[in-house]
Amino acid sequence: MATKTTVLLTWEFPETRSVEYKMDADAKTRKLEVDARLRKAQITGLRPNTTYDFKITSPEGNMGGLRHRIHAKTAPSISVRKPELDHNRDTDASLTIIFPPLEIRDSIR
Repeated sequence: MATKTTVLLTWEFPETRSVEYKMDADAKTRKLEVDARLRKAQITGLRPNTTYDFKITSPEGNMGGLRHRIHAKTAPSISVRKPELDHNRDTDASLTIIFPPLEIRDSIR
């Protein structure tokens, strides 16, 4: 699950110790230590409309150092303006609604 600033990761590794992630936009790798028993991590403070490469790893112990990669993209920022009714149209049979323009031209899926 992803919002414009948060990604929720889940896993099945029994002894996961850390989650590393890297943005396509910069080369910095950030590491987050997590409680493996929760089997999920919520990564916050991310940039909207940005692709991230997450690597979930377990310690070398009995599972042989398992790794799992997840690619996720945060949602784009969307305008919070509401649609408006066009009162300038003179018609009794229909109405016209004006939607605010999108701030980002990327396709929304």
